Amino acid sequence: MSKRGPQNAAEIEIRELRSRSNAAIAAHDVGSAIAIMRADVKIIASDGNFIDGASAMARVFDRIFSDPQFVTYIREPL
Repeated sequence: MSKRGPQNAAEIEIRELRSRSNAAIAAHDVGSAIAIMRADVKIIASDGNFIDGASAMARVFDRIFSDPQFVTYIREPL
């Protein structure tokens, strides 16, 4: 449950999508990691880089997942 009270349907859906995305990232599964994204997604990464589109994000995931030192990260909606 949200710290602010009962969850509404949109919040539940967001949390479910985020959970699927986190599982895909942990599995280093590019296709599943971007499956929840619209093709025209716009992302500002934690390093400040702008990522324009799901195909660009797929390339970023490919690069990250190929790093043998990368384990995973978890993103949580507040």
